[in-house]
Amino acid sequence: MKESRRKSGPSSTRNMLSYIFSFILAVTLTVIAVVITAGHFLSANYLKKMINSDYVSDLMKEVKNEAVDYTLPTGIDTSVLDDVFTEDRIMEDVKTYIGNSFTSNKYEITTEELAKKLTENTMAYIKSQNISGEGVDAAVGDYVTAICNIYKKRIKLIGMDYIARVGNMFKRYFAIVLIALVVFAAANIFLCIKLHTHIHRGLRYVAYAFGAAGIMTFAAPMGAIINGFYKRLRITPLYFNHLISEYIGNAMKFMILLSIIWFIIMIADIIYISTLRRRVVRKHKTHKKSK
Repeated sequence: MKESRRKSGPSSTRNMLSYIFSFILAVTLTVIAVVITAGHFLSANYLKKMINSDYVSDLMKEVKNEAVDYTLPTGIDTSVLDDVFTEDRIMEDVKTYIGNSFTSNKYEITTEELAKKLTENTMAYIKSQNISGEGVDAAVGDYVTAICNIYKKRIKLIGMDYIARVGNMFKRYFAIVLIALVVFAAANIFLCIKLHTHIHRGLRYVAYAFGAAGIMTFAAPMGAIINGFYKRLRITPLYFNHLISEYIGNAMKFMILLSIIWFIIMIADIIYISTLRRRVVRKHKTHKKSK
C-alpha cells in the first residue's frame, strides 16, 4: 500500500503541473490571437481597404446636401456645386487622410482643386447675373472657404486620430510582444512534454491547451456576432455607422478564423499523439516477446 502511494504521488504532482502549464498555455494562445487581431485591424492599410464605393457614394451625398443647405440662404444658385465633388476625389482624400493620420497628427486635408473649381463656377454664375461690387470677391472667397470646411469636416473619420495613436503605439511594440508571447507559449509546451517520460503523454496537455484556446478565441466573438451589439450603435451619420459595424464584425470573424487554426493544430496534435502511442505500444509488445 505504501509503495502504491509513493508511485502515485509523483504522478499526481506531474499531472497537476501539466494542467497548470496547459492552462497558462491556453491563456497565452488566446492573448496571441487578440494581439494578432489588433495588429491587423489597427493599421492604415486595413482601414483604407474598408473605404469602398458604397461608403464614398453615401459620403458624397452627405457633403453635397450640406453644401446645398449652406448655399441656399446665400442666394447663389446650387448649380455652382456641379462637378465640384467627385467620388474619385473623395476616395483618394479619405484614404490619404487615413494614411497621413498614422504618420502625422497635424495633417490637414488639401482642398486647392476643390476651391479652384468652386470659385470658377461661382464667379461664372455671378457674371451671368451681372452682379458686381467691391465686396463680391471677398464674399465669394468666404463662401468657397465655408464649403471647403464642410468638405474637410466630412472627409475626416470620427475617432481616426485616436485609432492612429493606438495603432502607432501598438505597431511599435507589436513584434516584441508577439515574439515574447510565442517564446512563452513554446516554454509551456516544452514543460508539458518534459514532465512526462513519453512525449505523447505530454502532448496530450498541449492538445488540451490548443482546444481551450480555440474555445476561448471562438466563444466571445461568436457571442458578439450573435448578439449583434455593434449593429445597434446608432452612430451618425448612417454611412459611418455602417463602416464601424462592418469593422467590428470583420474583427470578430478574424478572431473566429484564428480559433479554427487553434482547433486544427489541436486535431493535428491528437493525430500525432495517436501515432506516437501506437509506436510505444508496438515497441512494448516487441520488447515483451524478445524476453
